[in-house]
Amino acid sequence: MHLSDDPNGGMVETTRPKLLWILSTIAVLILLIASINFTTMAVGRAMTRAKEVGVRKTMGADFGQLVIQFLTEAFLTTVAALIVGVILAEVLLPTFNELFEKNLVLVYGLKQILILVGLVISITLLAGSYPAFFLSGLKPIKVLKGTLSLHFGKQGLRKGLVAIQFFISFLLIASTLIMVHQMNTIRNFDLGFDQNMVVLVDAGNPFSKFH
Repeated sequence: MHLSDDPNGGMVETTRPKLLWILSTIAVLILLIASINFTTMAVGRAMTRAKEVGVRKTMGADFGQLVIQFLTEAFLTTVAALIVGVILAEVLLPTFNELFEKNLVLVYGLKQILILVGLVISITLLAGSYPAFFLSGLKPIKVLKGTLSLHFGKQGLRKGLVAIQFFISFLLIASTLIMVHQMNTIRNFDLGFDQNMVVLVDAGNPFSKFH
């Protein structure tokens, strides 16, 4: 009933499923922007990390150990961001409820925990794939001799990621401005009657005739 588009006589407060899909899409896009930021910074530090890879391989580290190291770094960063996000949500939720006249609560059930774990794993793989699999495969001899060039590929990847990030940001900002304009139009639209002079009559339960 809470997620139904059908009228229920005001018995429960409903939320349109389409709205939940829209909010979920916005959340995914914001997470994608954050993942692109992480990957862009990894690309920017590619040459420095390449020297680190060369030294570690010279000391005996293999490809698998380096992949685990980079993925672990991305995992710890993601977990730290998750902890900060949960704390901010707990702190700001009362203000949000008061501002939007809602009564939302954070639930930490099994389903919610599994969703968070899935998000952490997905973001770790998305944001840490470049340093984990690309840098770990570099040849230590070329890195330590300074003959390795990452300029072309690094710049091309960074430009592509920045372009995607700007596109998503522009899409979110444009959507926000459109919604603000629509809400202002709704508030100021002439309905043809005075809303303060409307009489409400209780007609009882509209579903009573079906019982």
